[in-house]
Amino acid sequence: MLFTTYFILIMKPLSIKFHKNSLGLLTSLSLALSGGVMAQSMNDLGNIYDIAYSSSASGVSAYGSVIVGRVTFGSRSYDAHAFKYANGIMTDLGALDGATSSLDYRGRITGPYSSAAAVSSDGSVIVGDSFYAGGGTKSQAFKYANGIMTGLGFLGGGTTSYAAAVSADGSVIVGQSYTLNNATVEAFKYVNGIMTGLGNLGGLPGNSNANGVSADGSVIVGRSWLNKTTYHAFKYADGIMTDLGSLGGSVGASTATAVSADGSVIVGYTHLSGATNNIAFKYENGTMTSLGTLGGSNSLANGVSADGSVIVGYSYYTVGSSKYHAFKYANGTMTDLGTLGGEWSSANAVSADGKVIVGESATASGTTHAFVYGAWANGGLVDVQNTYSAIAANGYQLNALLNAQNTALAVNLHSDCTVFGENNVCVSAGGRYTHVSNPTASQTAANVQIGYRFEPGFRAGVFLDQGISNTTPSNYTVKNSQPLAGLFAVYAPSGTPLGLQVKASAGYSSSGVETTRSTLANTEAGQGPATMTSQGVQIETAYGFDMGDNWLASPLAGVRFT
Repeated sequence: MLFTTYFILIMKPLSIKFHKNSLGLLTSLSLALSGGVMAQSMNDLGNIYDIAYSSSASGVSAYGSVIVGRVTFGSRSYDAHAFKYANGIMTDLGALDGATSSLDYRGRITGPYSSAAAVSSDGSVIVGDSFYAGGGTKSQAFKYANGIMTGLGFLGGGTTSYAAAVSADGSVIVGQSYTLNNATVEAFKYVNGIMTGLGNLGGLPGNSNANGVSADGSVIVGRSWLNKTTYHAFKYADGIMTDLGSLGGSVGASTATAVSADGSVIVGYTHLSGATNNIAFKYENGTMTSLGTLGGSNSLANGVSADGSVIVGYSYYTVGSSKYHAFKYANGTMTDLGTLGGEWSSANAVSADGKVIVGESATASGTTHAFVYGAWANGGLVDVQNTYSAIAANGYQLNALLNAQNTALAVNLHSDCTVFGENNVCVSAGGRYTHVSNPTASQTAANVQIGYRFEPGFRAGVFLDQGISNTTPSNYTVKNSQPLAGLFAVYAPSGTPLGLQVKASAGYSSSGVETTRSTLANTEAGQGPATMTSQGVQIETAYGFDMGDNWLASPLAGVRFT
């Protein structure tokens, strides 16, 4: 929406116009391009404030349309903000209590920390943890919905809590909270504003963590300490916490990280009998099964699809090495998903339908970036941060098209026809050249005005402005298939430029635009059509004064809406 005010000075027979255009600032852009993922800014915090930024995706909605995680923009672990990525836009979720960020002496943004861990099926509820007022560097579990981040509180007078997972409809949130004096940590379930501790497997106070929850919230999984030296994965249902055991015998450790929609398939990691290495497992029908590795000695499962058929995580891929890759496990086979050019990657979550996998990976430059794998990525890893950088260039270039179109609309809303023949018809034709800079675009067009004088003091007509050629930024092509068209009407009681004059005009334009997205490392090429539509209405009021034989003064006030 654009309002413009201006004035005009007229000298007979030459008319010179001066006007000031208040061009709008484009602050947000989302173009639906075919052929890949797009991302826009969490204020581009990594690029602006710190060279060594990183990002990580930790949760994904049922069909992959909403991704959540955190962007880190400093050397410290708490230099991070939670984000939500949806509809091509990456949004900063901020922190609890409306706290704001500040810049340190190096010019880097610092605090307050927040991180998103999981998201509901439809993407409307996000959970995680955030610094909070009065907590210093301690975190509190949060629920983010309808643009509001709400703290969930703590168990037993504790001052630290973390949310790890949320049910499909967002009504049940699970995680862990420290209790009084932060002496122990206990798994919790949060429902209807009440946080309830789940206890543990050993009968001792606290010492348990909840990591996953089924779609309806009835089954919760995590790990609990049996004693001071051993912990086991658990399944919590109907108020009972059940020990899932381990693949390492009575002394082997295990942790459950996620659960299928109906609670029948649980995944996580465990020790094999006689070994200390972690191995990803699948627990189903009372049996825990090893998923193996990609060739190395360790693997961990982090997520599972709604039906339990797709499991994701990461695995070492060389014996004796600590380098690991993200994996997808389906139909009994563990598949290496590769990296974004670096030495390691981890898959952290999978959509309910098993088609979209999200996580983090090292890049060739050594930084960490969130990735998307699957339906969006046509089977390969897509670097979310680099994709944003690619689309950001399109956003900048689009300003040129919008500014040029706004200028063309403003010029044509001044259309008029003043020389009439005996039949009271006026026809005039001409041309237009529009040039805007930073970024640069130009257009050459032909125009025509046709008017009819109904009586000496009233005339009206139409105008057409057809683009002939365009010079546009490299990622855009404009198709001049339809002209800019509009109407004008002028009321001048004197029938001359003297005295009162009131003019109204309206215009409309719709042009096809072909958009191409630049391809950066580990991003997809994107190209597709869009439509650029503009419309405007303008009203002017003037009063003409005869200033002698050669001069006419016509003070003018007007308003234009585009």
